[in-house]
Amino acid sequence: MKKNLLSILVLLYICSFCQAATNEITIEPKDSLLMLLNRVQQDTARIRLLKQLAAATQNSPEENIEYSQELFTLSKKIKNQEMQCWAIYNQMISYSNMNDTTRFKECLQALKHYSETEEYKDLYFQGIYMQIELDIVYEEFEKARSQAFALLDEAKNEKNLIGELCAYQNLSHIYQCIGKTQKALEFLNKAYKLNQLPELKDKYPNLYDTLNMFIFLYDSMGDNEKCLFYLKKLEIATKEHLKKNPYKKRGYANILLYIEITYMACYIRQNDIENAEKHIIEARKYLNKQTYESYHSDYHFWCHQYYKQKKEYEKALQELNLSISYTSGNDQKTKYLNNKADLLAEMGRMQEAILTYKTILNDMDSIHRTTIEKQSQQILDNYQIEKRKLAHIKTQNNIKRILLSVIIIACLFVIIALSRMLLVYHKLRKANKELDKAIESTQKANDEKNQYIASLHQCMRTPLSTVIGFSHALQEKELTEKNFQTYINIIQNNLEKLNMHVKDITKETKK
Repeated sequence: MKKNLLSILVLLYICSFCQAATNEITIEPKDSLLMLLNRVQQDTARIRLLKQLAAATQNSPEENIEYSQELFTLSKKIKNQEMQCWAIYNQMISYSNMNDTTRFKECLQALKHYSETEEYKDLYFQGIYMQIELDIVYEEFEKARSQAFALLDEAKNEKNLIGELCAYQNLSHIYQCIGKTQKALEFLNKAYKLNQLPELKDKYPNLYDTLNMFIFLYDSMGDNEKCLFYLKKLEIATKEHLKKNPYKKRGYANILLYIEITYMACYIRQNDIENAEKHIIEARKYLNKQTYESYHSDYHFWCHQYYKQKKEYEKALQELNLSISYTSGNDQKTKYLNNKADLLAEMGRMQEAILTYKTILNDMDSIHRTTIEKQSQQILDNYQIEKRKLAHIKTQNNIKRILLSVIIIACLFVIIALSRMLLVYHKLRKANKELDKAIESTQKANDEKNQYIASLHQCMRTPLSTVIGFSHALQEKELTEKNFQTYINIIQNNLEKLNMHVKDITKETKK
């Protein structure tokens, strides 16, 4: 099931990027494109044709890689970075479908070089997303979880919504695989909220991934109602997308088949034979040579369940045999063999049923050993996840303690500074009061001085004026002896008064 999910996601990415690379491409039949490619010599025209060939062969990884490599070489020659990036990304998806992790990582490393340019950053983050999904398929959950959180941190630092969305989807898938359903739903809801943002709302591939993961999650939980709810949303979104881009319908055959198979499973589980039959007929339209074997297996398995409910056991057995022939995993094959044995017993063919049960029992020991090893590994992975989570919480707490200590120290410094400022303020206020008193005293003294000088001026001016006046009078020729003596006495009296005032001034200055 995990491989099915990865296959459908990477198929979706390549389909969507075919349009992102150019809006005006129309996918022509492969043979026609090859004929045109052999005739065309101009580099730009060949690039256009190679791009279409890559899109037309997306379900055939080997051919896809061949055309993508040629496209990369030609794009590099004419220095077309967009097409170089597209060609690398295209190869990466094909290597992912082939489970060739070595070459996949080489392509991802090459793509990282282009991610330095902002416009190609989305592709690089999607590449990391696929790498994490491969780790999940190989059940390397601790490694996948660590990479998913690293992707989330990098995407948030870069403020890249596609990167955040991919990280949330990875984390949801990881927690679902290790049995933490609520945690898986939490991250998936975060991804769905991102899908509703204006920047991502009209991007079908991102919405497709999220809806598909909701279906995958609720299907594993056995919640048929919610599974159908999100399946309907997915079907509407896919049909609207194909209505706008009709040339992509052929490339979306596996995606459309996946939707129909899921409908089949939901309705058969509900014993709704009529609706199940409609989707069986619809699904048959999308089966072809490029259909993934896992989808062939799923399709025939649910057809077997359909015929079994209708009591058409021979047809059910035929479909189940076909399903087993397309199944590669031991666990899945054992499950289908067990269904076959039960069906044979129900048909009354007990001898064949017993032989089938014996075949299953012969494989059970190895399967149990594998299961125990997987369970042990899963327990270890869960332990590692919890251990890393605890370490992360401790680190966060230590950071909080350090920040709190810094804040407390800063507050102490502020309090000390405020205390000093308050002390200085009080001193300044006291000094201002003293200065005001000094100014007031000086002003008072100055007023007293002015009053004294004014009084002194008046006291000296009168005798002095008298002396001057009678001095002029002495100069008169007709002055009698009596008057002369009187004037002299007046002058002498006033001079004595002046002498007294001068003595007073001298005394005051000595104080």
